[in-house]
Amino acid sequence: MFVVSNINGALNLYKDEQHSSGDKWSLLIKSIPSNNFMVEIGFTQILSPWNWQLTGLTLFELATNKFIVFSYRNDQVLEVCRFNNPNSWIQTLYGGVHRSVSPILLLQISKIGNDIYFYISIDSINWTQVYYMVNDFIPPTHIGFGINPYISGKEMYALFVHWKVYQL
Repeated sequence: MFVVSNINGALNLYKDEQHSSGDKWSLLIKSIPSNNFMVEIGFTQILSPWNWQLTGLTLFELATNKFIVFSYRNDQVLEVCRFNNPNSWIQTLYGGVHRSVSPILLLQISKIGNDIYFYISIDSINWTQVYYMVNDFIPPTHIGFGINPYISGKEMYALFVHWKVYQL
């Protein structure tokens, strides 16, 4: 089951689904506004006691189901990964520890031409670039966010309190 609800103006994603251990992303996506854009998302800590619970931003190609995800795991690791589809990881491009004392973490992806920049923030004012890539994987048609419980039979919640898309 994948449930999206609005709680006090914030999106709440809930997932409780039986599957074998491994990637099982559930994504909410929308068409990109133009070739050049910036998308931000802010969320509270991932509400799950299990390791490897992920939430993040995605650049998605609808025709092939391939996507790039910029995610935060509940064990405080940031990742940029490529996927052939929501269940098929290809490659981790970046992985780094980010320990935050803030109750909210913000992720941002900026795409200008084929250049993609990945940023984090705790206040939406000061941004730190954590990764950069030249996109040679997919021409994204959609942007979005989602959750990945990863472990079979485990549930997770993620409360999204900030979601903005800018055309550059």
